[in-house]
Amino acid sequence: MISDSSRPDQHVGQLAFPISAIRQLATTSARLQLKAFLILAQTISACSTSARKQDDLRQLAARSARWTARVPDLSNQTARDNISSRSDQFQLVVHLFGGPFNPT
Repeated sequence: MISDSSRPDQHVGQLAFPISAIRQLATTSARLQLKAFLILAQTISACSTSARKQDDLRQLAARSARWTARVPDLSNQTARDNISSRSDQFQLVVHLFGGPFNPT
């Protein structure tokens, strides 16, 4: 049996372990528990970040749908059509380049 000369042995069941070995085992166990906790925390953080990103993408898609719903359908316009009013010109620019447009 290996013993620590400065400390008495601790008896666990029928075996005797030096205090230094018990401390080292406890330290190793604590480190492993800390590593496991950090991995779990990072996983939870990544999942919540992913959920936030998905929620942000849903909100962006909803806003984009509202923007495109405001743009008039100019698909029946041809190059020969007379676009006379300033409002029609702005609507055409929005149609060509995309983006929100609210003339009111």
